[in-house]
Amino acid sequence: MGNLTVNQYTVATATIQGVSLSQVCGAYELCFVIAASVIGPTEGTSARWYVMHSARAQAAAHGRMVVLGLAIPDAPPLLLQHKNPYPAHIELKMLLQASQLSALEDLRNGGDIDFQFSVSGTGGVVGRARNVELYHETLHHKSPQSEWIKQLNAAKALNVLLFEIPMPFIDPSLPSKAISQHIKRAIKHFAEGNFGDCVAECRKATEQLPVRSRADMDKSLKQNWNDMSKDDREAALAFMVKHYTQLPHHSASQGGTDDYTRSDAKLALTLVAAFASLYSQRLTNRLP
Repeated sequence: MGNLTVNQYTVATATIQGVSLSQVCGAYELCFVIAASVIGPTEGTSARWYVMHSARAQAAAHGRMVVLGLAIPDAPPLLLQHKNPYPAHIELKMLLQASQLSALEDLRNGGDIDFQFSVSGTGGVVGRARNVELYHETLHHKSPQSEWIKQLNAAKALNVLLFEIPMPFIDPSLPSKAISQHIKRAIKHFAEGNFGDCVAECRKATEQLPVRSRADMDKSLKQNWNDMSKDDREAALAFMVKHYTQLPHHSASQGGTDDYTRSDAKLALTLVAAFASLYSQRLTNRLP
C-alpha cells in the first residue's frame, strides 16, 4: 500500500490489487489494477485533487530487477477530495511483445514476481489554478507463481511457448493427441519451474514422433557425412533430441538425473515442439 500525496497531504491510499495479462494482435497487454481510497481533507485544510498519469514498471525475481516500461491509464483518473471518503478504481496498462514476456519468464525462472511502480501524477488545491505540481510515489505488488501462471494460461501465452514457436496441435487430430498432451504437460512443468519433469515429458512426446531406431541411426551415421541426405540429417537431429531427453526418464540407479536448468528445459522443449509442429504439418498435408 502507498499514499498519493499533494503538498505533503494524503489525498488517497492506493494498493495494487492484481495483475492481468490478455492477448492483443501480435502481442500481450499487461494490466495493473489499483484500488484507491480517496480520503477527506484534514480538518482546517483545503480539499486537494490528484491525477495519475503513468507509472514506470519494474519486475524483480531471484535478486535481479528489470525495467518493463511505462504503464498508462486509458484516461488519467481524477481523484478529488470530498468531505466523505470514497473508493476509486484505476487500471494502468502496457503492451508487451512476446520477446519481452519471454525475458520476464526468464527472470521469473519458475518462481514469483515482485512488481514495483514509480507512479507519476499532478495535483493541487481545489479552486486554485496555480501551484500545480508533479508528484512521484512508489507502489509494490507481489504476484505469486500460481496466480501468474493463471494469467499466462488465460492469455494463451503458453501456446507459443514464450519463445515464438507456435504450439503444435491446437486442435489435434487423433494420431496427434498423445504428442499434444505430453507437450502441454511439459509446458506446465516449464512454467512452474519443474525443469526435470519438463524434459521427461518431452521424452514421452518424442516417443510418439516418427523417430528412427538406434540401430537404424547407427547404420545411417556410419556413412560418409557428405552422402547423408536432408532426411538423414533431420532424422539424426530428431534422434539426438530423443537421446538428450532420456536421463530424467530414468531413476538415479539407472543412470538418470533430474539436474536440469531452465535453459536445458527450454532447449528440449523448443526442439521437441519444432519437430512436433513439423510432424503436424506433414500429417495435415496428407489429409484429403
